[in-house]
Amino acid sequence: MDTQILEVLRAALSPFPSPMTSSTSPLATSMESLSLSSHSTVATTSTYRVIGRGTAGTIYPSTPRSALKVGRDQKALWNDICFGKEVYDALRASRVVLGNYFHDLTVSRVPSLQFSITLAYVQQWWANSESQFSREDLEEEGKFVFGLDRIPPVPGIAIDALLRAYFPDASDRAALLQAEGHACLIRPYLGRRRTAREKRDGEESQWNLPLFLDQLLSILGLSGVRHMAREMAIGLAVLHWGALVDGIDVEFVFGSTSDSKSSTFNPNGGKRATQLWLLDFDKAEKSELPQNGKEGFGETEMCRRIVTAVTANDPHFPTPDVRGNSGARCDEGGCVEKHIWEVFGETYVAASRILITRNKDITKTMDLSVKDKTSEVWPKEFVRMWKARFTEIREGEDGGFVVFG
Repeated sequence: MDTQILEVLRAALSPFPSPMTSSTSPLATSMESLSLSSHSTVATTSTYRVIGRGTAGTIYPSTPRSALKVGRDQKALWNDICFGKEVYDALRASRVVLGNYFHDLTVSRVPSLQFSITLAYVQQWWANSESQFSREDLEEEGKFVFGLDRIPPVPGIAIDALLRAYFPDASDRAALLQAEGHACLIRPYLGRRRTAREKRDGEESQWNLPLFLDQLLSILGLSGVRHMAREMAIGLAVLHWGALVDGIDVEFVFGSTSDSKSSTFNPNGGKRATQLWLLDFDKAEKSELPQNGKEGFGETEMCRRIVTAVTANDPHFPTPDVRGNSGARCDEGGCVEKHIWEVFGETYVAASRILITRNKDITKTMDLSVKDKTSEVWPKEFVRMWKARFTEIREGEDGGFVVFG
């Protein structure tokens, strides 16, 4: 990878506050100017442009700092609204207490709800707003809509650098992203390295840029990936034990910190360019807590659902695989995947313990005599069951469950 491109990517995506992103840095000046020009591109358009599509709806930027989500499935959009708000509230409520324990980490963020259109007013809203949508989008979209904060895009210079590094023939795509204000989400995948085909062909979606483990290691190094894994573990812990949401199909993406106050707890100061954001709660459900905290969490419906959520999701999370599958690198120094998984699991358990003991919805269901023990047993049991499920899935892929006779 070109040295200048690597320098840009490290400065933009590093989880460590860096002097590279100080206001006087030439690189920071370029990043800021491109980021601001990206916003102005979106703001000057008279017609809403699609910047993302999912199973529940389509995303349109309505202003530089806000977006609309439009879809046909009312239940899915309502889920996204309700559980997105619960996770948003849980993250805000836990920032201080988690910051006191994890001084060097940043708590993930969630776009906040701005408004939702009730059925009584949705026709009036469309009558006032349909001129801002293209004819093609009007024919495809449903009638349900809500507004939310737009995830601040990663600085445009970093998107350009990623395209140059991993999509050398993507000049048309680069031009398209420039026209869309770099409206592109970067998804960190700590659970898998690229296959040979993915290295050759890349990702086809114009709105999504996945960064797999091998890419993240080459950009951030092992220390940066470890740091990211710990921050992702805290986000997952808040999802499970702060918001009590199972997290099915939830996504982690990079977003800029330039448009909002960062929740980085770093006594040494400095500034990060990006941080992790959580989104897409349309398939999530509220967790059903066990009736007591004495034993058997691994057999509960809650544990089964949150294990299913992490093993059926995109490979955002580190993998429990320590056998070298999926390109895992093991040598005399140990297995990189195993190391990242272990630090992820340790952080998840530590954060979960803090959250469980402070969540009244949880503690009121358990025997107080086992509260401290339960706060550690439950997350540890979840991690154990996650590893067991992963092993089952791997054996199935390897043919371990095939019986010939």
